[in-house]
Formats: sequence, C-alpha cells, structure tokens
Amino acid sequence: MARPNVDTQTATINVVGHIPNPNLILRPGMFVRIQATVKILKNATLVPPRSILSNQSAKFIVYLDDKNIPHMQVVQTGPVVDGMQVIDIIPMPNSTFTKDSPIVVEGIQQAARLQGQAPVNPTPYKHVVSQPVMPSVGAQSFEKAKTPEGMHHDNAQPASK
Repeated sequence: MARPNVDTQTATINVVGHIPNPNLILRPGMFVRIQATVKILKNATLVPPRSILSNQSAKFIVYLDDKNIPHMQVVQTGPVVDGMQVIDIIPMPNSTFTKDSPIVVEGIQQAARLQGQAPVNPTPYKHVVSQPVMPSVGAQSFEKAKTPEGMHHDNAQPASK
C-alpha cells in the first residue's frame, strides 16, 4: 500500500475508499467529508480543555487529593475528542495523582494559589456540549443602528465645506 501524501498547500490527504452507493446518491465528481480513526488511545484521560493551565515551559492541571487539597500536575496534551482534551500525565516526585483524582475546572487560579495549603469545597462538573450561537437582537438590528433615527440614505445631505 502506498503511503498517503499530504498536500502542504491545502493540508489535505488524498485517500481512496469504497463506499456502498445502492441508491446512486453519490455521483462522479462529488466530494464527501469523512472521519477516520487514525489512532486508538486506550485508557486515555479526558479533561475539559479549560481545566488546563500553561506557562512558558509546561501545561498543568489542578487536581484534588483525598482531603480536597489542590495540587498541580504536569501534563502533555493530545487531541481534542468530542470537546474533551486528551492528556498524558507526566510523572512527578511526590505526586498523589491517580486517574480517579478530581480535576479542578472552575476556579482554577484560586485553587492553584492554595496548592498544597488548604482544602477547597468542590462541586461536580457537568459537561455541556456547545450549542450554535444565535445572533443577538443587537446584531440583527445593526443595519438600523448605522444611521441616525429617521435618516435614510436617499435624503442624506453632503457635509458642507
């Protein structure tokens, strides 16, 4: 099998696939988008992307130990899957992080400041899938707001010199 070549101009890969087309819906020259599994990550750790802190040298998550005391954990990020960030835990000395450790999502900065010092009061995180954003009423009436009330383009007067 030939290796797929990547077009660096368009960041696309040409592949050949066979798709059943019993009702002849697909016609020659049509294009389709596909999703393909390129790698399976077994036992991957998924966190909300906003739970990740970063500085110039590393990325971190804040987790809670069994006494609800926050601790920092260095991570390496992978792909985003269904709105959740795949992370790989970087081993650290004295870390008590396990795959079952609660991750801080809201109030990360405050929890990071309390790191190793005082417990926090956690509440469960509820993952919400993003919904399409509807234009606001202000955006819908933008055209009306561009000109002063009652002034129309047909009766606008040129500025005097």
